[in-house]
Amino acid sequence: GNLNMPGVYVDETNSRMIMNMRSLFGRLAEALNREGKADSAKRVLDRCFEVIPESVVPYDFFTVPLIENYYKSGETAKANKIAAKLSKNVNEELAWFFSFPDEDLKAMDMSLQEAVFTIQRLSVVVRDAKQDQLATQAEATLKKYYDLYVQKVYQR
Repeated sequence: GNLNMPGVYVDETNSRMIMNMRSLFGRLAEALNREGKADSAKRVLDRCFEVIPESVVPYDFFTVPLIENYYKSGETAKANKIAAKLSKNVNEELAWFFSFPDEDLKAMDMSLQEAVFTIQRLSVVVRDAKQDQLATQAEATLKKYYDLYVQKVYQR
């Protein structure tokens, strides 16, 4: 409760639980879209972003299926807005990770992998939705940081 209240504190345990909730919203929207119930899927997605706003719980990997289902239900503008924000967030997060000395990166391996996988998955979703500008941006971020990951973390 109260996740949609500005300034609410979300600890690590609750943050993981919220990721699961986003995942469940995405699965429900996917099922509704498969059944041809795009209007119901839109309502589910809108409700998800209403009760779990980005201002309280930043967009993450579990946001990608929500974006994908907005596209599938015909809400391209909403999907693009969220996709652009997620892409920006991941780009900034990866830039921050790679600002650390190379010897510190191995300790961040799981977080780096998650961020790289998020931008990779997002690039596929926006490309499939024929959102070429967003896809090009996401793919550029992916290439830049995947190459850095392989060079500085994976090979060590």
